[in-house]
Amino acid sequence: MTTAASTASYPHLKRNLFMLYADYAAFGVGASLLGSGPAVVPSFVRQLTDSQVLIGLSGSLFTVCWLLPQLFLAPVFSRHTHRKRFMNPSGLFRLSILLMAMLIGMFGAENPDLALLAFFGLYGFFAATDAWITLAWGDFLGSAIPSHLRGTLFGVGQFTVAISALGTSALARWALSDASGLVFPHNYALLFGIASIFYVIGGITLALCVEEPAHLPTESGPALREYLPLLWKIIRHDREFLRFARTRVLLDLALMGVPFYVVFAVAVLGLQNASVVSDTILLVQFGSATGAVIMGILSRRSGSRAVIRVAALVATGQALMAALGAFVIGAPALYAGFFLLGIAYAITVPSYFDWIITHAPATHRPTYIGLTNTISAVSSLAPLIGGVVLQWTRHPHPHTAWDLPRLLIGGEALSQTSYPVLFVAATVLGVLGYLSMRTMHEPRDRIPAPAPVPHGESEEEAVR
Repeated sequence: MTTAASTASYPHLKRNLFMLYADYAAFGVGASLLGSGPAVVPSFVRQLTDSQVLIGLSGSLFTVCWLLPQLFLAPVFSRHTHRKRFMNPSGLFRLSILLMAMLIGMFGAENPDLALLAFFGLYGFFAATDAWITLAWGDFLGSAIPSHLRGTLFGVGQFTVAISALGTSALARWALSDASGLVFPHNYALLFGIASIFYVIGGITLALCVEEPAHLPTESGPALREYLPLLWKIIRHDREFLRFARTRVLLDLALMGVPFYVVFAVAVLGLQNASVVSDTILLVQFGSATGAVIMGILSRRSGSRAVIRVAALVATGQALMAALGAFVIGAPALYAGFFLLGIAYAITVPSYFDWIITHAPATHRPTYIGLTNTISAVSSLAPLIGGVVLQWTRHPHPHTAWDLPRLLIGGEALSQTSYPVLFVAATVLGVLGYLSMRTMHEPRDRIPAPAPVPHGESEEEAVR
């Protein structure tokens, strides 16, 4: 995997590869039990409240709290040359999940409102602090791992997470079934507590990484008063970045129905909660294993744009499968959607990271990462919007494609077909995301974007 040239340019390459892989894998295992996907979290919140808005919020909570702070944290990182020290407290921050599990286990049965408050508060805190870690992690990755190895790192890590699904799926099925002897919410508290152990293990491995010497001269980042003008210059002049951001937003919106898949399967299709949750974990992770192989091959041979192309196809496909499941096919189509969703989860964020840290000027990576993630935070509110739609149009009965024309009229027909409306809208957004992706370039085939000029210089010298 490594060469003599790589070892000379990156003296700590083998150690950092292993530590970053260990964090990626451990974090992924934890996220399979407590992630923003369709399985455990929406199922947990559904048993505490019948509010579709809160169920939708639970599906977007991590992503929104993870993305929004990055725009404001980016200038902090831009003014420092060392990223490792920002990664060191990650294990401590991740203990918040253990605290959340304890509070839910101790007080959730008697006080569901307290359980909801503990979940939303501490899970949101975990996501916000992980935003801090992610900015440092992304820039550290760009300077510590050569570009031709990043896709392989992501692919091997995601494949490891996928294989672990055999264990996490069985664990979820046991914990949520009568065989465990655990009642709600202690069964979910157990799953969250186990997830926290993996999160903390990943944080420890991050602390064991070693910073590489800088390969390029490091420029001081912009002062706070110069930061907003700098962002505006990027948005105005870096057209390739704008195409990338537009594509990411549309593909994020294609996942707007994800938090409701398990709820739909249980409430509308009549499937058992424990079976659906465990099957979802298994299918998503099997899809992730497939995505890991695809990403490892495509990223090494063709670059991040080719991986994003596949991400656009599977993000659209999973929404289409959900729509078909709602209209005619039922559970088989929904389960196929879970598999495609796993592929999307495996390759979307890693390919976005690979694209942006390759495209961005080395001295402004945190700014680019923070800007694109914050833009995406807006689209990550899509599950919340979907929850509002379902709350307004609640009617838990299955329906057929013959009801579709009446959707244009509204009334009772609209209330009967709220899930298909959501799933079809997600499909359309996925198609638009694919069309947008076709306008993107492969950053390895071009020189990196020039660094934005400081505030006050001519715009002709700014980024393209």
